Amino acid sequence: MKGYTLNEQGKLIQFKRLLVDDNGKVVSLDPNKVPAGTTKLDGHDKVLLPGLIDAHGHLLGLGGNLLEVDLRESGTMQEAAQWVAQYAMGHADQEWIKGRG
Repeated sequence: MKGYTLNEQGKLIQFKRLLVDDNGKVVSLDPNKVPAGTTKLDGHDKVLLPGLIDAHGHLLGLGGNLLEVDLRESGTMQEAAQWVAQYAMGHADQEWIKGRG
């Protein structure tokens, strides 16, 4: 098996094995932490998409949110304007400032 995922810090990592619990949740990518008696499956070079089987996340849109200022938690117009100004200072390379909220 060869797979890729993001770790807790958001860094892309490669794994060669994974441990899944009885509920289908991936609990470990460390081959040294597999308990004795664990059932092993060989994927025979098939594709496995844990976490994306029944996902509904509009992945492209979620990624696009990283390029926008999130104003959903702003309480006033003044606060929203401050957030936009702060975002603009940190993203001077963007021609337009996009946001929502």
